[in-house]
Amino acid sequence: MLRRSPFRWLVLAGIMLFFAGSLLDITLSQKGILHLVLGMAVNEFHQTGSPNEKDSLPGQLGFDVQLDSLQLSDYEPKYELQVRETDQGFSKQIHTSILPPAHLVAAFPLSQMKIRKIADTEYRFRLKQFYPDFAFQYTYPENQDTIPPRAPGITLNLVTPGKEEVVTLRSDKPNLRKLEDVVGFGCTLEFYWTMARDSLNRINPDSGKSQNKIVFVGKDKKVFLFFDDGSDSLSLEYNRFYAIPGKDSIGFTILQSFPDARLLKAEPISKSGKLLNPVAEAEVWKLGGGSQNVYLYPDAGGRHGGEWRVPGTDLVLTCAISHEELVNAAKCMISITDSLHQVKMSKMANASQVLSYGGKKLTLSECDPGGIWANFRVWTEPGYYFRITGIVIALAAFLGILLQGLKKRQPVLQS
Repeated sequence: MLRRSPFRWLVLAGIMLFFAGSLLDITLSQKGILHLVLGMAVNEFHQTGSPNEKDSLPGQLGFDVQLDSLQLSDYEPKYELQVRETDQGFSKQIHTSILPPAHLVAAFPLSQMKIRKIADTEYRFRLKQFYPDFAFQYTYPENQDTIPPRAPGITLNLVTPGKEEVVTLRSDKPNLRKLEDVVGFGCTLEFYWTMARDSLNRINPDSGKSQNKIVFVGKDKKVFLFFDDGSDSLSLEYNRFYAIPGKDSIGFTILQSFPDARLLKAEPISKSGKLLNPVAEAEVWKLGGGSQNVYLYPDAGGRHGGEWRVPGTDLVLTCAISHEELVNAAKCMISITDSLHQVKMSKMANASQVLSYGGKKLTLSECDPGGIWANFRVWTEPGYYFRITGIVIALAAFLGILLQGLKKRQPVLQS
């Protein structure tokens, strides 16, 4: 039936148009990542998928795009391991937000001990443990009273509003024996393994003035507080919160005091099941080589996230909030300015929309939980209309052939 049908040439024409459009997409299409920062216009994107990606020039949009607003609705934070690529050659004008900006290459759920590949490299990794509320638990041998004081020290957890920091003071290291007032305590911290009570002078030899300070004496297990209103002597106890005089919410907890730092062990734990300080412990290795443990954690409160840079590449391995969760919760308002066609418009973008303008298609692929930046996937389809036209012609021709066959099968009524 097909061979005798006059529609067969239309079927062939439709198929040829479809394959011609597909060939155009393969050879002439562009793919890339458009990185937008609030209030900054961009007219080029980072091309991806080309054989010589590192040497390729930035793709040109032909118009300016600006991120005007980025709002996130309520979402339940979930975390994933991510392989990201830093865009070293990207436009310098946007490096004020991310130095340099980076885009997602691959994301992996938090499945323990499953071996993963890092892009097209010889490196592999696997998640060993995920800690929702990460902390180190410091332990020391129980017979520390019999251990010679070769490298005495004390490990403290310093608490200030909205921040906790672990520090270690060492009496055998002149540069580590004393901590100046860099954390807002209003005093200095000093550690000695042994010290006579008469030697605890709070006069600053540099200025000759009285100095507020807290002195720890390890062997005697004592804490001496010297402040303007006098002095106090307290016993040195582990896991007890010592408040700074006059500042009830500021102080420190003693985690360990020890005679030899070489015997101090720090074991990672999770203080609770709440997502307060998420950290992923991963094992990474190169095929045929040794492995190492790395700790990965997201950006938080202005703190740069923990990441592991893949040697010899622009790739990094890190832990971050699920990009799908963020994209599904995001609503972006972007403005497009086309000076050539004297066009300026605003468009809303979310996870389900594909925006088209000037032969370019854009869709939101990831965004910043802080609402500062967003990445859009950009691509072109030069053969799109050829493919659609080919499909329409081929379907119409097949429909014509089907109707022609049905017509021939109808019985002829005889009078």
